[in-house]
Amino acid sequence: MRATERSAAVHRRAADRNPSVHEPELARVLANLSLCRQNDGDFDGAVTVARESVALTRRLAESD
Repeated sequence: MRATERSAAVHRRAADRNPSVHEPELARVLANLSLCRQNDGDFDGAVTVARESVALTRRLAESD
């Protein structure tokens, strides 16, 4: 899970600099992070990250 956490951090920074390019990938990485947290038994953390991923995905879909 550490690699996925690091990947999410990298993608967050990239999305801050250039959202239109990096936010779709950030949403995917956050969804993966949610699954990792769920598999580790961190259900609250999984739900928090999943909500962030869904909100980002919805916002991106609305902007298309």
